[in-house]
Amino acid sequence: MTSIDTIQTTPTRPTSLLRRALTRRAQRKALLRQLQKLREMTDERLDDMGITREQVERLF
Repeated sequence: MTSIDTIQTTPTRPTSLLRRALTRRAQRKALLRQLQKLREMTDERLDDMGITREQVERLF
């Protein structure tokens, strides 16, 4: 999964707050797309990846 670890924590210019918000939103959308793909996978495919259906459902 994708972690949100590249977000700046201190603003360097006036637009940095907006940029951080947009970056965070884009990362959140990417994570939700990945989770949706996992939900659509069959149990056999998840098992091949070493993930159970219960683990996927807990992420939501």
